[in-house]
Amino acid sequence: MQSTSTVSRPLAVLRSGSTGDDVRLLQQRLNIIRTIPGLTGLAALTVDGNFGPRTAAGVRRFQTLFNLTVDGIVGPRTWSILFRESLPDSFSETTNFKPFRVEFAPGSTSGIVETSSVRGDFEVYVVNAKAGQIVRLNITSLEDNAVIDSIVAANNQELIPGIDDILRFPLTGDHLIVVGKTRGNATYQLEILIR
Repeated sequence: MQSTSTVSRPLAVLRSGSTGDDVRLLQQRLNIIRTIPGLTGLAALTVDGNFGPRTAAGVRRFQTLFNLTVDGIVGPRTWSILFRESLPDSFSETTNFKPFRVEFAPGSTSGIVETSSVRGDFEVYVVNAKAGQIVRLNITSLEDNAVIDSIVAANNQELIPGIDDILRFPLTGDHLIVVGKTRGNATYQLEILIR
């Protein structure tokens, strides 16, 4: 039997010289943004996990296009706008996204994320999985108002869960689980099982 363990951490603050999974996610999301009609000046990025000059230029251009402080640093505000603009759903200009990376402990295939959230915020849980893996999600909230708003594959395709919120990831990469509220603040548990 596999153990249940999860670490959920906010996405890192990124800048020139940063490396790793969060940089790959940034590059993936910027590549999605550049396909939006009407946005200009965003070059295609190699998704290599290295925050080099091309990624820095992409971040600065993104910050310019969305009226953010143009400093080339990807902190909470830049992450929030990046998710708001790159997700397939249409979100309000006032929607705030709080992104987290979910990492299972070695040998674990499931875990529970527990959090409290304020009205108007959406949490985005980034889960890395391989093509063909199955994910099962279960969300419960004290106030009975937290919902899985969407599940988005690494290619930005919105996935529709089947029976009992079970689905199969179509490709390898970072997949997004977006949690919202039907009303008010929420205290909830999100159980994630990947196999």
